[in-house]
Amino acid sequence: MIHGDFNVQTPVVGQVKIREHIRELKFEDCYTKVACLDAFLTIGNGIVVQVVGEISNNSSPLRRFAQTFVLGPQERQGKIN
Repeated sequence: MIHGDFNVQTPVVGQVKIREHIRELKFEDCYTKVACLDAFLTIGNGIVVQVVGEISNNSSPLRRFAQTFVLGPQERQGKIN
């Protein structure tokens, strides 16, 4: 995850580190305007999702964002009733 200027920020990697970084950003009173959302199947039955839009945090002016993530298939534990 990179939040801010790509030339200044160091990427945050891993689920735990990304969660900590998001908490540090103190998102409150957010507004999100989604302009485009696409999803594609991957090799191995995963899904790539890309979202492009604008976001405002703490009533600040809207800023553009792009977010891409991959959802991988998971095996279910236990039985389905």
